[in-house]
Amino acid sequence: MKECCSNSTPRVSLIIPVYNAGKRFELCLDSVLRQDFADFELILVDDGSTDGSGDVCDKAADSDNRVRVIHKENGGVSTARNEGIAMAKGRWICFVDADDTVDDNYLSSLLSVDPQEGDLVITGIRHSYSDGTPDKENYSFEKTETTSDPSKLIGKYKLLNIGFPPCKLFDRGLILSAGLSFDPELTFHEDHVFCLEYFLRCKRVCLVEGMPYSYWHGNSASLSSREHPSSELRKAAEKISFLMKAIRKKYPRTNRYWFSLQYADYGLHGFVEAYKAATTVQDRKAAAKEIRKRWFDYIRYYHDCRTKSDRRLVGRILCRMA
Repeated sequence: MKECCSNSTPRVSLIIPVYNAGKRFELCLDSVLRQDFADFELILVDDGSTDGSGDVCDKAADSDNRVRVIHKENGGVSTARNEGIAMAKGRWICFVDADDTVDDNYLSSLLSVDPQEGDLVITGIRHSYSDGTPDKENYSFEKTETTSDPSKLIGKYKLLNIGFPPCKLFDRGLILSAGLSFDPELTFHEDHVFCLEYFLRCKRVCLVEGMPYSYWHGNSASLSSREHPSSELRKAAEKISFLMKAIRKKYPRTNRYWFSLQYADYGLHGFVEAYKAATTVQDRKAAAKEIRKRWFDYIRYYHDCRTKSDRRLVGRILCRMA
């Protein structure tokens, strides 16, 4: 591990988990180190890379005293992020994925709202594809605003769907005091669970207009492109469903319709995906049992956001379990 040469405490700890990121990683590093806000440390967590990414990390640390490096055995992105958090010294924690790039004002835009203790700061994201496909799902906010009651914003911007750690600023003190971490046993929606747990505990939500983060769709080995076991899909759906309901209870003025869409899409639908992915009778029964337990939720919410074929599947499962 290479230590930062400065003894001062940085305002932001920027964490990048690195695993065989290839040439995209050098583009990522370049964009991060060009920030127009200089008071940050960059923590690179080499998660057992075998393609030379670890050497790129060390070279960056040799040339810039803001860079600190951890080399560890491969344990997955959650363990890498957790080690980054444990090493962080900054008041705020920010994440970037190793194959993405950020604009020069990524950090300064997040800090432009003057975040306070317990805040969650969120900014926009643009998507870019290796084949040049234009993206219609770029995400941004109409204006910069801060609120201690994001009830209206949850539906308007589908805030409960924003489950990726990048594009956000987290209070390190809140993370440590609440004992929050990324669950290494989850390989599906593990980042979504972390963000929802933080959202449930934060004091204010700050939205920052603009899209200073570019999310790259070109890594076929990423977790989002893999098939996941039925048991993991079921566990993720259970956690997300619980957290979304807890957030709904904390912010009761949230529009019921928009909450229903998000709860069904990311919570209930996970159990249907677990049923579809089941390869054993035991897994299929377990997923069906979870769906049956929530049959009233399906009846109330499910029709709002899923396809007719999925609704028919749920109907068949409910009939079998009746």
